[in-house]
Amino acid sequence: MFRQIKNRLKDIKIATIIVLLSFNLSSCQEKQKVVIIPVKTEINPTTYYLDNPAKIKTDALGRVELLVEQDSLVSVYPDSVFYLRVADDFKDERFPTEVFFFKNLRFLWVGMRAFKTVPPEINTLEYLEELDFQHGALQVLPKEIGDLKHLKRLIFLFCCDLKKLPDEICNLKNLEYLNVSFTEIKSLPACLQQPGTKPLEVVGLKNKCKDAYK
Repeated sequence: MFRQIKNRLKDIKIATIIVLLSFNLSSCQEKQKVVIIPVKTEINPTTYYLDNPAKIKTDALGRVELLVEQDSLVSVYPDSVFYLRVADDFKDERFPTEVFFFKNLRFLWVGMRAFKTVPPEINTLEYLEELDFQHGALQVLPKEIGDLKHLKRLIFLFCCDLKKLPDEICNLKNLEYLNVSFTEIKSLPACLQQPGTKPLEVVGLKNKCKDAYK
């Protein structure tokens, strides 16, 4: 009788160990599922220069060649480029659509060029925080400019042929700085001046191109 009880207790002990092991393995599997943490991408502060947009091409690894500090040529992955300046060219009337290849841009300089309009695809650069058109021949902005939800700074300094901003600019809820110095813009969309809107620093609304050359 005593031997039967002892064997019974032994069986219970083994069963308990099996259950505990099963529980621990299950717990480990659950922990493995929740431990994965996505790595945050660090923003490279390097400013790259796109010297000749029309000739840009990718290599076998998907990299493109860009200038650093306007003298050193390097190969970089487009997604790692956050600051881009397109070379000045007053003879090129085509907007450099090659910039749309760099989807993670935060800053884009396309000033001192002869294009008159901007393609609606500008809204594909959804992470842009600063967009600079200064000293260019820009005349018309697309309504898609209002899709750039992260845009903080917008610069039209010496865009002497620009007379109006689209109403969709009011959709730029994060816009903090707007430079319209020496343009032909006489007034801003009414929505930018409504009570309760985010404070916006507007520079040069009264400064016109004709005044600069007196």
